[in-house]
Amino acid sequence: MIPWWGRYVSHLAMGYIPSKTMNDPTWPDIHVYINEELYAEEGKQPEETIFPEVELVRTDQVGTIRLASTDPKDSPIIDPHFYEAPTDLDRHVEGFQSIF
Repeated sequence: MIPWWGRYVSHLAMGYIPSKTMNDPTWPDIHVYINEELYAEEGKQPEETIFPEVELVRTDQVGTIRLASTDPKDSPIIDPHFYEAPTDLDRHVEGFQSIF
């Protein structure tokens, strides 16, 4: 029996790389992680999963944040405009390809 149960995630490796689109080694635009997840139910052996994570550090799209109303308790309206700039999707795919 293991002394803990639940979910545990840690970064095994991480780094920054420049994309071919931006092509600026002094200012990388892709952040890459290799993660490990351990998950265990109470009284059982943990299961291990290794998985990649890729983030764009600098994106070409511009999102918006607007007030929903004059009531400060109302949540704002957030539209990140993900992948509206075609280069963002290309660079995200490139980041995953660099891992594999």
